[in-house]
Amino acid sequence: MKKIIKSVTASLALVPGAVLAANVPTDVNPIQPVGEYTVAGILANIVNYILGFSAAIAVLFLIYGGIRYIIAGGDEKATGAAKQTIFAAVIGLVVIVLSFVIVTFVKNQVATVIPGQ
Repeated sequence: MKKIIKSVTASLALVPGAVLAANVPTDVNPIQPVGEYTVAGILANIVNYILGFSAAIAVLFLIYGGIRYIIAGGDEKATGAAKQTIFAAVIGLVVIVLSFVIVTFVKNQVATVIPGQ
């Protein structure tokens, strides 16, 4: 019985791959490069990835602070610590958004001053 269950489970694991493989288009163009291959473009992409990762971490801290606030149950010390965590996460998100704006602005300025950048 165990062998039958294992074989059925293994065959069911292959079904999504077979279904997805059946829908592959035949007239696919080769992969086109995404992004800019200039110094300013590469640096902006690196900074954007770092800022995106930082924003994800800040959102996780915001959620963590919210959970701590809910769990605090009226304890003033725990509520204060949760509020500090939430406040720091919000400040972090604001700094990240402003950093993204500054990086985009500088990249655009470099692109206009130095042709091809």
